[in-house]
Amino acid sequence: MTSTAMVERTAAIPFSANTDLSRHGKKMCSLQMAVGKPLVSVYSDDEYNIHVALQMTKRELQRAKKTLHVCFAQPVASEEFRDKLELQTVCLENAVASQNSIWGTIKVKNVCFHKRVTLRYTLDGWVSSTDMQGVYVPESNDGATDRFSFALTLPEYFLASGGVLEFAVRFEGEGMDFWDNNSGQNYRIECREASATNAGFNRMASLFRNNCTR
Repeated sequence: MTSTAMVERTAAIPFSANTDLSRHGKKMCSLQMAVGKPLVSVYSDDEYNIHVALQMTKRELQRAKKTLHVCFAQPVASEEFRDKLELQTVCLENAVASQNSIWGTIKVKNVCFHKRVTLRYTLDGWVSSTDMQGVYVPESNDGATDRFSFALTLPEYFLASGGVLEFAVRFEGEGMDFWDNNSGQNYRIECREASATNAGFNRMASLFRNNCTR
């Protein structure tokens, strides 16, 4: 019964390439098939609003899956940073995490001309590890120190599984080798569940409530 009524209502609208569906209380949504041929779906105003709300809610849920959490205070903010750099010759200066990326800076003492600074990290609890070479920051030399930067993009599986990244920084130069591993603890960044927003759910609830009370 319901299907017949819908067919009759749709058929009653004269349709052509120039038909203005908005005058009939309809909205037209263009879809694309795998073969590349366009289709046209006709929604009532209520159906169209629900369709849009569902798409917005889906995008919000995708964005809210996981977030990266830095599990240590920024080293450069510590009053002991200069003393630690003097003792170790190399120190992580800061690290920032956003979405699926981590970037930061490393400071080293200017004890030699040729320097190699690396970030050694693991995504599986040191079963395996990877070395990423830092990039010298131009004009960062102040006579006593130099600064290097790094940027790491994490793989999708790491974010999906809620993994843990640990790393340490290394400075090699002219036969010398120095490490900063956060006093033996390593630097740690965790992928945690993000607090989902209620905006999408509230939007859907409002739409359905309004439809039910009509």
